[in-house]
Amino acid sequence: MQKQEIVKKLAFEAKASPGNINFALDKVAMIGLGGAGKLALVDLQKMEVATIVTTGKSTNTAYAHPGGEPVAIATNDGTDDWYSVIDLTNMKLIENIQAGGKGTHNVQWSADGRFAVGSDRLGDTVTLFRWNPTTKKVEKIDNVKVGFGTNGVQWTPYFCGVPFLTTDNVKSVKNAPAANAKGDCAN
Repeated sequence: MQKQEIVKKLAFEAKASPGNINFALDKVAMIGLGGAGKLALVDLQKMEVATIVTTGKSTNTAYAHPGGEPVAIATNDGTDDWYSVIDLTNMKLIENIQAGGKGTHNVQWSADGRFAVGSDRLGDTVTLFRWNPTTKKVEKIDNVKVGFGTNGVQWTPYFCGVPFLTTDNVKSVKNAPAANAKGDCAN
């Protein structure tokens, strides 16, 4: 087992309440500053805060595109009803996208990065997003009612033999993970 060590401590104002952390592009750490309603973007090469972006009340963290696109979706776990889209190259807020309910809490991207789903914890919906590779933008598809208190979401993994599950193919899917987003089976 490798020994872990602290390489640097980052200081934030007391009311910032640093919380969850996620990483993107092996270059950026994204730290939710819930008490301040902001997102800290940390340059991992310099090991310092590059910028702090105002996002919304009780910012949880941000979830980076899994395919290496320089974009992330931040969640605002308080009473706000939007998701904040972050440009990870220029380290800035691109836009806020209206959610179906308040308390945006968790986002999961599909393995191929084409879609994302976010939970609206204080409402009864999830919000669906699409990554548009032509415009390089996150686009809202729709809000879907699922019941009150969607505290978290998990994207269904791809299964061997199909690129996605449907009611027609669910019984024929092999009980093994796919080798890629197309649903190819590993040897």
